[in-house]
Amino acid sequence: MRRIEHNQELSRKLEIIGAKLEQAADDALGQVKEYQGAELIEVLKLITKLYEDVARLKVISDELKQRYSADSGA
Repeated sequence: MRRIEHNQELSRKLEIIGAKLEQAADDALGQVKEYQGAELIEVLKLITKLYEDVARLKVISDELKQRYSADSGA
């Protein structure tokens, strides 16, 4: 049971971190109009990386949810 609770807490934390990263990417995307040329490309690359990291965190969180669902018999 303790492992299930740990996985649930870890999943919640990952979701919070993912949401914060996604908000940071959204905020940066809103500021992109201030850049041009090579700077714009670099900023867009960083924003893309943030969104990729958010997607990875969501996958990990979903995997943890599936594990604790399977472990708890739900």
